[in-house]
Order: sequence, then C-alpha cells, then structure tokens
Amino acid sequence: MAAAVSQNVENGDDAPRLSEGLALLVRIGRLHPGPLGVAIACGMLFGIFLVVVTALLGRLTDDLILPAFDGGVDRTDVWLGAAVFVGASVIRTLAAVGRRWFGQMATRSIARTQRTRLADRYLRVPLAYHRSRSTGELLAHADTDIEVSTMLTNTVPMSMGTLTLVVVAAVQIAVIDPMLLVVALTVFPALALANRFYTARIHEPAALVQQRIGEVSSMAHESFDGALVVKALGRERAEVEKMRTRSEDLRQVRLDVGRLRAIFEPGIEAIPNLGIVLLLAVGAWRISTGDMSEGDLVAVAALFSVLAFPVRVLGFLLEELPRAQVADARLQNVLDVADGPPAPPPPGLTLPEGPLALEFDRVSFRYPVRPGDETGGDAGSAVLDDVSFRVEPGEVVALVGATGSGKSTVAHLALRLGDVGSGAVRIGGCDVREVAPDAMRNAVALVFQESFLFADTVESNISLTASTSHQRSDEAAPIEGFSGGPYDRDDTLDDHQSEEDTEAVDPERLVRASDIARCHKFITELPEGYNTVLGERGVTLSGGQRQRVALARALYLSPRLVILDDATSAVDAVIEAEILAGLRNDQGATMLIVAHRLSTIELADRVVFLVDGRVHRVGTHTDLLRDPEYSALATAYADEPIGGE
Repeated sequence: MAAAVSQNVENGDDAPRLSEGLALLVRIGRLHPGPLGVAIACGMLFGIFLVVVTALLGRLTDDLILPAFDGGVDRTDVWLGAAVFVGASVIRTLAAVGRRWFGQMATRSIARTQRTRLADRYLRVPLAYHRSRSTGELLAHADTDIEVSTMLTNTVPMSMGTLTLVVVAAVQIAVIDPMLLVVALTVFPALALANRFYTARIHEPAALVQQRIGEVSSMAHESFDGALVVKALGRERAEVEKMRTRSEDLRQVRLDVGRLRAIFEPGIEAIPNLGIVLLLAVGAWRISTGDMSEGDLVAVAALFSVLAFPVRVLGFLLEELPRAQVADARLQNVLDVADGPPAPPPPGLTLPEGPLALEFDRVSFRYPVRPGDETGGDAGSAVLDDVSFRVEPGEVVALVGATGSGKSTVAHLALRLGDVGSGAVRIGGCDVREVAPDAMRNAVALVFQESFLFADTVESNISLTASTSHQRSDEAAPIEGFSGGPYDRDDTLDDHQSEEDTEAVDPERLVRASDIARCHKFITELPEGYNTVLGERGVTLSGGQRQRVALARALYLSPRLVILDDATSAVDAVIEAEILAGLRNDQGATMLIVAHRLSTIELADRVVFLVDGRVHRVGTHTDLLRDPEYSALATAYADEPIGGE
C-alpha cells in the first residue's frame, strides 16, 4: 500500500480508497489490540447509553414533566425517574472516561512501538541510506510522520461509538415515528457526501504539507549544523532567505489545507443543525395530527443535538485518514529498505588473542547506482578492484593514494561498515562476515579524520557511557579531574541499554588511553577536567584536541587492530610521532594508517600504494620512492604545510 500511496502523491491522483485507509487502521491497531479494544468497547457503550439517555428524557417529559402542569405527579415516581436518568448518565460518563483513557493509552503505545521500529530500522539500513537522506528528513519521519499516522487511532473509539450511536438512534427514531427517520436519512447521506468531497480534495495538499515539513526541518538542521560556516562567510541573509522561501512554501500548502478545512468544518456543523430545524417542523406537524407525543419530539430533537459532535468526530477521522495514509507511506518506505550487511549466524566467530592480522583477499567493491541500495553490488561506480594485501600482527602499515583511490573505503570495509562485492576481508584469519559484532567492536577500532564528539563530559566521550545530566556518584575521585564513580543505574538504565553500556568507568584504562592519545595533559587543564562538558560536536576543543579525544575513545577498550583514517591530520608531527610510538609500544596493536602526510608515512613499517582502487605497489617507503608515481605523490605530501596542535 505504501508504494501505491506514494505513487498517488507523486502523480497528484485522487485519495487512496477508503478500504486502504481502513486496512491501515487495522494494521496499526494490531500493534496494541488490548487497550484499543477496550477503548472501542467503551465507545460503543457510550453510543448506546447516549440513545438511552435521550429516550429517558422523552419518557420523563411525557410521564412526569407534562403531567406535573396538569394535576401533579407522585413524588416516588419523580425520585425513581431521576434515579434512572442519573444512573444512565453515570454509565455514559464512565464509558466516555474509559474510551478516552484507553484510547490515549493505545495511541501512545502504538506511537512508541512505531518509533522503536523506526529507530531499529535506522540502525539496520546500510550507511548508504543515511548518506543519501538529510537529517531533517529522518527527524521528520520520527516525529511528524509517526504523530500523524498514529494520532488517527485516537479517533477510532469515538468513531466506532458514533457508528453504534447512529444504528441504535435509527432504530429508536423508527420506533418513534418513521416520518422522522426519513428526515434523518436525508441528513446522514449529506454528511457522507461532504466527507467524500473533502477527502478527495485534501489528499494532495496533505501530502505536500508532510513533504514541506521535511524540507523545512532539513533546512533548519543544516543551518544550525553549519552555523560556524554561515557566520564566517557572512551568509546569514542568504540562509534567512532560503529559510523564508521554504517556510513560505510550507505556509502556502498549509493555507490550502486551511481553506479546505474552513469550508468543510462549518458544513459538517451546519448539516445536523439544518436537520434539527427540519425535524422540529415535521415533528410539530406530527404532534398536531396525534401521531406522536411531545416527549417523542423532545427525545428525537435531543438525539439530533447530541449526534452533531460524534458525527463531526467521524468526519475528523475521514478528514485525517488521507494525511495518515501519506505519513504511513513515508514510514513504510523507510521500513521497507533492505537491511545492511547481515549479522553472522549466532553466536558468530570470536577473534584470537593478541595483535590481529588484517587481510584483503581480492576484494572488489562498488557503490550503488541509487542511494540507499545495498552496497557492494554488481552495479554502480567501482571503488575497489581486486585489492589484495596483508598487515601482519603488530605491524604498522600506511595506506597511501591520491584522493578517490579508495583508502577510506578500505578502512570502512575492514570494520564491516559495508559488505564486499567479491573477495573477502579477514581479521585474525576470520572472515569479518562471520565474526560476532561484539567481538569485532571490542577488538577493532576505526578512528575517522572528522572527529565526532557528543555534547557530554570528556569522560563520557572517551568511555562511551551515558551520563545523566552530567551527574556522577559521590565516590571519591582517584585521579585529578576524573570522578571514577559508577553511574546510578536506576537513573540511566532503560529498555534499550545493556549492562555493558552502563558499567562503571575504569579510571586506569581511561587515563592509559588518554596518555597514548596524548590528551590527558590538556584534559586535566580543562575547568572540570574529565568532567568538563563539551559543546555540541566538541566545538569547545580545537581540531587537534578533538582528534586526540576521539583516538582515546577508540583505545579505551584496548583494541588489537587500530585503523586510523587520517585521524591525526590536525595534530602536529611531533605529537603524531609520540602517538604512533605509544600505539606501537604501549598498545601493541596492529595498525593500518590512512596517511596523507610524509611524516606519518615514514613511521610505517610498510606502505600499500593504491591507484584508482587497485593495489599498485607494496613495500617500504624507501623502496616505493623508486616508483615515479609514488615518488610524485610523496613529494607533493612533503611540500604540504603541516599545522595543527
């Protein structure tokens, strides 16, 4: 259904069939049928007793109110009639409370489940999918689309109650006077036609609203994320103008929706009121002919007056159904994306102890033709072609090549951030496709050139334990600037966190990793040491400091294979040499270094030289200097200025 709805949106076709909308309600209702079923039952009970109350009102008019003006009535009858009326009203009220309570419970539970499913899908899809979508679009799916698609269930109990009310009311009116039933049957088809007219017109504008919200969200996120660039280049007015244009587009489509609602909502309110006027005219005539009593007219008029709001809710359900279908189609487009690299069959292979060898065996890889497709397929632009090399345990190998030669792709495939198209990547003699994910993450560390840090404490960024409002326990801090205490698990452990995620930070391991990354000294000089809260993406640190903290994070678990994707580019050559020496001597890990600086290349045992996605030469830096192509590249690196911290 998602594909059909999306195609209708793109082509501007009419609204999807009502049957598709009902199928959507059934599908999402099955996620939490218990509370939704109770809410629907309460809604139907509410509809029945709403008719009962109006029938009692008519009966009391004939048996108590009118006789009271003629000769009086027995006091016992008055109390009995009042008790019956109040009892029926209490049941109706309790049914309304149950309908709302359990309806909200069902709606919020469904929204939570949908968000969990979406988050799980975001984690499972290939990285190519995230690269091809803006952050604003992904956030719009998780926020607006889920709200719109699940809010619909909140109207289902009331709508089912309304349908019950209409059926019971029709029987009640037919019993009172068939002529009044004819009046009723002229009102409800008019409501149905108005709803059909509206849903046919509102579908395309509703779809455009959802699309424009995603565009505005994406634009806002991009502007905030690039605030430094915007300020530095004086692009404030240009960004404001772009946001104004996108916002104006959103405003226009929302105005279109608003105009349709302005026509539809007064109409839905006017039709029942016109029915009441017609009902009073016909009822007065039927009373004059003796075919019905005054109490019957009061009962039917009260029934029509209370029908107006429930029928309006039914109209709201039909009104929101197209928007919900559009939002659900957008969500299904995400949920239908194929998974990324499949997990190995449990329990998966474990890696051997000690430094790990890394081997690329005739690896080929192509990026997909369409963003979001599975990586490594047979179509698309070739990145790696028959790449073979081996890094021995404890060896330091530099991966060198011009821009676009495939160096970063090699680093990503080594950690299985994508699957090879052909060939195999082996770590410690094990194919990475068969290694248990936890074993891979604990043994292999990949550090990127662009260092991403969280808006959290330095300690949390290195140990990757989530702090709660950056608070720690009251345990004594054994190291200057470092709390060292475990988190309060009652505050931090939720349904999706493992015990490993919330374990106490190991102070010795943290300081050792920081020492190797040469960041312990400047961290202790921060205002609160390891407890200093960094700005978003670590903007309160310099580029070189961010890289060193990111490196310490990778070393915290004492990996046995370290892959540096130009991860020390913002660090000066002296500190870089100290870091690599520490990695070699203290960590004892195998290292693959994507290198762009001659000082880095000269520290490696061997060099793998990539040209256009193929291994051109392998050897020491001195040996490769005899190759004119490598010599030219190395000379260019030597001529580049070296800056950083």
